[in-house]
Amino acid sequence: MHSLRPPACASHLRPAALSRAICAGLLLLLMLLLGLCASAAWADVEIPGLPEDSAEQPPEPDPGNAQDESAPAEEANPEPAPASRPQAEAGSAGIGSDVLAQARALVFGNSDPRAALSSHSLSEVPPRYKLARAAELLSGGSDAAALSLQALINWLQPLKGRSAAERDTVSLEQLTRAAALSPAEAEAWLYSAWILAAGGRVEAARAQLRSGLAQTERPELLVALLALLGSAGLEAQPLGLQPALPAQQLSDEAADELQQLWQNLLERWPQSTSTLIADAQRVAAQSGGNAARQALERALASEPPPLPAEEAYIYRRLGQLFDEAGQVKQAEDAYRQSLALQYDPRLVRMLADAGRREDAQRGDMVWQQYLRTYGDDPRIWVAYGRYLEDQGDLEHALRQYESSYYLAPEFGPGYSAAGACLLKLGRQDEGQRLLSRSLSLEPQLDSYLLLARLQLDGGQDIQAEQTLRQALQDFPEQLQLLQLHASALARLGRGGEALELLAGHLDSLGAAEPSLYLILAQSAEAGGDANLALSFYERGLQFHPADYALRRNHALGLARQGRGEALLSAVLSARPQLSQRDFAALVDALALYWIEKADFGAGTAFMNQLITALPADPTAYSELALMQSAQGFFNEALASVQRGLNDAGDNYLGRYLEAYLVFRINGPQDALPLARALPEHPQVDANGYVLYLRLLEERGDYLEQADVARRGLELFPGHKDLFAFLARSLYFSGDTPAVISLLEDPAQAQISYPAREEMLGSAYLDEGSPVKAAALLKTALAARPGNASLLALQAQAHYALGQYPEARSLCQEALRSNPDSTAAQLWLGFALEALGELEAAASALAFVSKSPLASREELAWAALGHARLALDVGDSAEAATRLGEAEAFEYYAPFFQAELDRSRSSAGL
Repeated sequence: MHSLRPPACASHLRPAALSRAICAGLLLLLMLLLGLCASAAWADVEIPGLPEDSAEQPPEPDPGNAQDESAPAEEANPEPAPASRPQAEAGSAGIGSDVLAQARALVFGNSDPRAALSSHSLSEVPPRYKLARAAELLSGGSDAAALSLQALINWLQPLKGRSAAERDTVSLEQLTRAAALSPAEAEAWLYSAWILAAGGRVEAARAQLRSGLAQTERPELLVALLALLGSAGLEAQPLGLQPALPAQQLSDEAADELQQLWQNLLERWPQSTSTLIADAQRVAAQSGGNAARQALERALASEPPPLPAEEAYIYRRLGQLFDEAGQVKQAEDAYRQSLALQYDPRLVRMLADAGRREDAQRGDMVWQQYLRTYGDDPRIWVAYGRYLEDQGDLEHALRQYESSYYLAPEFGPGYSAAGACLLKLGRQDEGQRLLSRSLSLEPQLDSYLLLARLQLDGGQDIQAEQTLRQALQDFPEQLQLLQLHASALARLGRGGEALELLAGHLDSLGAAEPSLYLILAQSAEAGGDANLALSFYERGLQFHPADYALRRNHALGLARQGRGEALLSAVLSARPQLSQRDFAALVDALALYWIEKADFGAGTAFMNQLITALPADPTAYSELALMQSAQGFFNEALASVQRGLNDAGDNYLGRYLEAYLVFRINGPQDALPLARALPEHPQVDANGYVLYLRLLEERGDYLEQADVARRGLELFPGHKDLFAFLARSLYFSGDTPAVISLLEDPAQAQISYPAREEMLGSAYLDEGSPVKAAALLKTALAARPGNASLLALQAQAHYALGQYPEARSLCQEALRSNPDSTAAQLWLGFALEALGELEAAASALAFVSKSPLASREELAWAALGHARLALDVGDSAEAATRLGEAEAFEYYAPFFQAELDRSRSSAGL
């Protein structure tokens, strides 16, 4: 199914496509002859001709089976029937209503422009040949309706050498002339609002719609105003260009205005399709499901009946609602009815996705059908590519994107989609090149953002700043671009410029994202203006009072200025806005600031003030204790913690600190009962388990430690400290098979444990597998060359393999690194005994037996070594005594037991 491609040459075109090509040639000739007759009003509009030669030629796609030569031929330029509603009056320069209707149908599909807001028929810009044809039809008209449509076409077309901002200006000038010619021309007001909103000038767009409503009362203008005021459920992007609507809670005044506007709409135009569709959108947002479907069905039954584009939109929304409810058959039927009324590549995708959920083959069959019918539209190849990409088939998706710009070499979205796909495939240079190519053809916000982020992630800060500067020329006041540009400037050390850039747009952005205020404030801090930084934090908190980052940075800024009273007020105002966890983190950040500065006077004074103001909140008690313990005042810290537990009630951090401080003051024995309760606390975290395990290790209780570590890992899988405790406790409790199983478990392989090879090597030595042990220990030594402990373990492996000279050499190297190493002395003694150097061996083993640092296992081995030396000189009685000493240590590792049995046999025991 993935081989569907457009034809490689004209000979493969079906009759309809061939007739289009012939008509296009004749049309081009006619355009050349009539070019001088174009009106001055159309002088700014570029009509694309043949594509220019490009250095980057896309690969020729194979024909595949997309073009079905048996498919019925389509007309070269199908013109839908005029809309059923009355059109604008004929233009004063000879543009009749039928010509105007044809031009509108090319731009909007088979609909009146009044339906566009509800139908979203411009959610993807029409192919350029349609815009060019519409421009030609309108070239002699200068009445208001013709000027309005000319302005919209001018704005939609990516004109070479002209930024989006310049296109906005030209189009808005034309719309101003149209509104002056005929103030009742609703399209002029509607289109200008679209253009302003798409450029991020939302407040100006609202004002334009209010002005239009004062001149001509039309429901679609009121619906557009409701959408741009942020009314729930209304889609505010009829052209697929999301305006930068600020995320904010409506004020009481704005909410009242919205309610009044809705009431006005429902009372004055209750049966208007625009009203019914808008109401269905609102119901869908509030209730969804059956209520939304019923509202849409009322819109279908409205009188006069909906226009084709409106009806197409209704069926599309019905399809989505059925799809969400899992009613795939009903969803497919609705999508097909929508497609029959108005072709849209996105609808093909929805239909294919619905079919694929039932049967993957059905989804592919949908694409085959519509690619045969609309294969000369580059948008459908991009839509098919995205369908494949969502299924993880990046290579085949890339081929479809290449097909789109093979068919239309100046189709920017094809290059953009291909560039993004190449990035996912790891082909960074090619991806960047295609994104740049896309932007040279048609400025696209998504392409700018993707390219800039790629450059920033790759450390190309200069290139990113240049990309973003150009992007802001095309899309001024776009919040994401402004923030990225400010970030790029800050990374280049140009914090002042970043501040100026964002501060200049703050009023128009309104309640911007919290990150914008953070960038502004941090830029001010970098410039040394702490007061300005605080003002940005405070302004951000007006719109985002529950944002933790703004609260923390604002509080730290006040602490740095020593403004204790303002700081206390800021922290107290944060308490009802933040969760208990975030509030604790805020106070913790302040405590850490004072600890790092060693400004304990200011810190303890503040915490005592906070305790007085919030005696029922446990946070300040714990932070006060942390600052006291940082100064070594453990008794005072314990008193603060216990006071908090009495005043504020039981809390996990208080219990944890109590156990820790008792351990520091009295040792593990007194702290252990307190730590044992931590895992049972409902708010327990991994630190509570770690403290409990540490105390068990201090006491040498490895069996309980292993059980606790297992329980901790079940709650906090992947925690490296808990994993390390479990490995050690299993090893020291003598369960070496469990150690090997744990450390070689593939599910645990990603946990960082630096001693993995060393522990595994030790376990394999104890199990009597010196070959595996030697390989693992070699790897560990490569990471830590010269480590005395690892060298001694490697010596033990060589001893077990009978390689006594190598074992002696490794022990001598270990002792040069650490002369007090009992393990190195132990295996040096065994190697020397095996080599017949008995006196030196006795000296090395005596060092281990007398050392207070020797472990129980090392002492058992040393006793066995002394028995070997006694056997070497024929002293059976001494050998028997030493073997008894070795057995008394109850060390049951298989390797040790095998060596012990061998020596007992030699002694005749």
